[in-house]
Amino acid sequence: SSSTVLYGDQTYKAEPGGGKILQVTQGTSASQTIHSTTTTYTASAISGTITPSSTDSKVFVVCWFLANVGNNPANLCGGGLKIYKDVGGGGYSALWPSSVGSVPFSLATNTNSELGKRNYQSISYLDSPSTISAITYKIYGAAGPSGYGNMTTSPDSTSASVIMFEIDGS
Repeated sequence: SSSTVLYGDQTYKAEPGGGKILQVTQGTSASQTIHSTTTTYTASAISGTITPSSTDSKVFVVCWFLANVGNNPANLCGGGLKIYKDVGGGGYSALWPSSVGSVPFSLATNTNSELGKRNYQSISYLDSPSTISAITYKIYGAAGPSGYGNMTTSPDSTSASVIMFEIDGS
């Protein structure tokens, strides 16, 4: 039967559960977003949606994109990034890091360049959503402290993606 496995000791046992990848979906974007506020995280265009097949499932979220921080006369640059999620159209809330902190994005510079500094970013998180409703994961960003300049996700409309793996949680 499909629910039992024949092991090397010639015994049949229930097939082990959990850990199997059930589905993979990907969202892509090539839209630039400038994050200029230091106190509020703002949505980027980088998002992806998955609909889990079971409330026991986990979703491994991997976000990959280019980010840029603009320099200023003090040669300071930086910002913060977070993964937000929306379940079933109920509105976005911070997933990781949740209420405190962010994935810091800062690059040291010793020249005042109009282009600022840029680097590819990868943020991942294992979510336990407990739902079979559609979930959209999205990158949000904020500029660094006052005087640090803006942060841009997908500068020059570079490609970005959010890849979501539904994992059997049984």
